[in-house]
Amino acid sequence: MWFLPLYDENPSFRKPYLTYAIMALCVLWYFGYQSAQAPQAILEYGFIPARLFAGYDPSFEYGVSPLPVIITFLTTMISHGGFMHIFGNLYVMYLLADNIEDAIGNGPKFIAFAIITGTIGTLGHGLANPDSTTPLVGLSGVCSAMIGAYILLWPRANIKTLIGFFIFFRTFNIPAVLIFAFWLFGQLGGFLNPQGNVAYDVHIYSMIAGMALIPFFKRPHVKFFQKPFSRAFSRGDGPAHVPSVGVQKSPPRRQIDPNDGKNPWNRD
Repeated sequence: MWFLPLYDENPSFRKPYLTYAIMALCVLWYFGYQSAQAPQAILEYGFIPARLFAGYDPSFEYGVSPLPVIITFLTTMISHGGFMHIFGNLYVMYLLADNIEDAIGNGPKFIAFAIITGTIGTLGHGLANPDSTTPLVGLSGVCSAMIGAYILLWPRANIKTLIGFFIFFRTFNIPAVLIFAFWLFGQLGGFLNPQGNVAYDVHIYSMIAGMALIPFFKRPHVKFFQKPFSRAFSRGDGPAHVPSVGVQKSPPRRQIDPNDGKNPWNRD
């Protein structure tokens, strides 16, 4: 059996321009510049823990001219190791980041949230692996922070999910907390039994950072643990609740009793 999240039934109230800009930057950087460089170029843009903590210099071994290590804290986020890598990260941004941007606002705070949480994941990986000479690349830390923030704000929001079992294909509304619990189980498994070249610790550190920082970055009227927009485990799209994350409720209009003998436009 397999499942594929298609979209979340959690409307946003404004266009996520900054989310689109981040996604466009990653695409333009990867396909317009990074992929045209030699494979060793990833050593220039990726974060290498040993450069910061052990004085490692890849220029002697690989003949490259890496960027200053501080700059790589940013370039590592927009660089990727392959097509499926960038596709997976941007897919998560497509699913979640519009609502996070809506909760924080279309301004510098959203960019700061992304950079800070991504940097925390990168730095945490470096502190845990100070002698590593393997470059770290990808937007996964930022995506994981979005997951952490989403869990606190809309754990019961439903994600329309395509479920396949042999010749059985159906879409169901699956609560976000269940989707993310499955994801977190995989991250913890990879962290405890690392295989391949996936930095699972970055995902965990950034997710925790997203959960810890979203209370300080979200707009004041945005509530935690909001009600779902649709019914869980159903196949329909009928709304069960309309969230108000993007707009503040207007105060009720003043009701005037024509029989009270007072003129509401006069001031004492």
